[in-house]
Amino acid sequence: YLAKGEMERDYLVRICRLPAERVMLAGPPLPRSIPAHKHVEKERPEDESPLILFFSEPYEVGRLRTEDVYRELLPPLARLAGKFGRRLVVKLHPFESRAERMELVAKVMPPENAALVDVLDGPFTPELVARAWFAVTVESTVVIDCSLLGVPCFLCEWLNYSPYGYNDQYARFGVGRILNSPEQLNEIPRLLAVPAIPLSKDRLLKPMDPEWLRRTVAGGAAIPRMSSETS
Repeated sequence: YLAKGEMERDYLVRICRLPAERVMLAGPPLPRSIPAHKHVEKERPEDESPLILFFSEPYEVGRLRTEDVYRELLPPLARLAGKFGRRLVVKLHPFESRAERMELVAKVMPPENAALVDVLDGPFTPELVARAWFAVTVESTVVIDCSLLGVPCFLCEWLNYSPYGYNDQYARFGVGRILNSPEQLNEIPRLLAVPAIPLSKDRLLKPMDPEWLRRTVAGGAAIPRMSSETS
């Protein structure tokens, strides 16, 4: 089994109970759009971070009412956008309808705040994340992408409906920041002033050696033993 980084390997061994000797750190190459020196949240000029990103999800799949989620999250985020001169961007999951979500935004927001909200569909792009002051989601792997790009991402644990414990795993490895109540949304500017836990370069993504992969697929390489640092 190939794990992209230490966090994923720990989850596979500790939670999924896979044999430790069968799980190798062997991730894909670091995307060119993600500089190797990132991985750490950094203060950036306002003109480089004009957005607040909310990564939406098809909450209906988990039997949640999307209208309730939007009503709880979007108004306080829009107020922060207005107060600090940003725009709120609702980035949709591929399974969501932009027309339906735009109707929901108009339904749960007062007109003066709705004017600060953009609803975007289409593929995930690092360029969009790189323009964010911070990001918010309920539970999504976008928290990893944000961490790789050095953008703070907040996870709304009180709305989390997943039984798989991903948010607990993110918190265990210092990936993203957990919010436990809607009131904490108003505290995000203060929380951003608290330094994030530095991430080791292998915690999220440790690219594999292409030659090792070639020899392994060809059947000519033994599985390397794990060091004490990654076992």
